[in-house]
Amino acid sequence: MLDPLERSVASYINRQFISLDENFSLANAVNQMHSRKVETIIVLSDDEKPVDIVTDNDILDKVVMKGIDSDEIFLKDIMTSPLITFIHKGNS
Repeated sequence: MLDPLERSVASYINRQFISLDENFSLANAVNQMHSRKVETIIVLSDDEKPVDIVTDNDILDKVVMKGIDSDEIFLKDIMTSPLITFIHKGNS
């Protein structure tokens, strides 16, 4: 097994995600995640640009562990920001 510091950034990337509007309810988002078997949501602004990210860990830490009702919260309320992106240019 490689030392984590010797792995490429690309090896850490989770390519399995869904994209949902920031005004999507968390309860519906969790249903979408479960049915599509993904752990990550790319959150889209009203003009459909990626603005943030929500992961299954965000949901556990920010909602479930605090006893918050997922029907009363939206993706925009728990998304992690800023969304950091990069362009993969091969093995370099």
